[in-house]
Amino acid sequence: MTGPPLPFLTVTDVVVSYGSHLALRGVSLDVLQGKVVGLLGQNGAGKSTLMHAITGLVQLSGGFIGVGGIDVARDQRAARRLIGIAPQDLAVFPSLTVLENLRSWAELSGLRGSRCQRAVVEAIEVMQLGHLRDRRVHRLSGGEQRRVHCAMAIVGKPPLLLLDEPTVGVDPATRRAILGHVEALADEGSAVLYSTHYLAEIEQLGADVVILHQGSVLANGSVASLVSRFSESAVELTFRSPGADEVIRVPAADPVDELPAVLLRFDDRRRDLVGVAIRRPSLEDVFVQVTGGDLDPAAASAADRTPRAGLVDR
Repeated sequence: MTGPPLPFLTVTDVVVSYGSHLALRGVSLDVLQGKVVGLLGQNGAGKSTLMHAITGLVQLSGGFIGVGGIDVARDQRAARRLIGIAPQDLAVFPSLTVLENLRSWAELSGLRGSRCQRAVVEAIEVMQLGHLRDRRVHRLSGGEQRRVHCAMAIVGKPPLLLLDEPTVGVDPATRRAILGHVEALADEGSAVLYSTHYLAEIEQLGADVVILHQGSVLANGSVASLVSRFSESAVELTFRSPGADEVIRVPAADPVDELPAVLLRFDDRRRDLVGVAIRRPSLEDVFVQVTGGDLDPAAASAADRTPRAGLVDR
């Protein structure tokens, strides 16, 4: 009898400090093979710092990071052989062609011969770079360079894929290609940590969610569990009123079934009723509730909490 699957990426009580500034404050999360975990947070929340810590580019002040059972702090080289990463900043060789970039990166990932060639051809096809394969990267547009950047991260089909806002500045077709291939890699067994500001991408990927704020994990779990925990459906009534319309929001577990009863409660004001809307909670509602703001970096602060994220709903 086998037990539950073990996480391929384990982050436990990780602290990262830059002098007196704490960039990560006891962050814990896990990512299983074959799963996507979406990392959400305002600018400055610690998302990129966490990605850098996982690859060993940032020294830990405390805690533990394991990749495929390897302690990153003890053996960065072995751990990084298991990781594909597309950081927020473009990491391409401008003077090389698209093909040369991908081939070089595939070889650095340990691929050789026919395996290398097949991996490069597949990455070019997935990122729709065939017509650009012989063009030098410095002659490409920003969106095209982003596609090369992502192709380099996926070319070796790494068991752990770290994507830090990979769809920033890309066109809709490229966004669909990136998300589709992320899903495909997860289906094939890769563990994926996916940072984004586009909440719809998390829902499209069917990802679990980790919300970072000021270096701490504030909430984690599936989209459905977070919506259930932090938000609620409602019937929203709009009444004509002098100066400005009055909006009344009535919480309702099932707003469609409860609509008649809600309307009956306000029957004495039906002449002034000008609008009725069913409001169902979304991931955006959760984010606003948890962080006290939206994805704007100037949003207000929220209390620090550090639960373990990404394995199961809590």
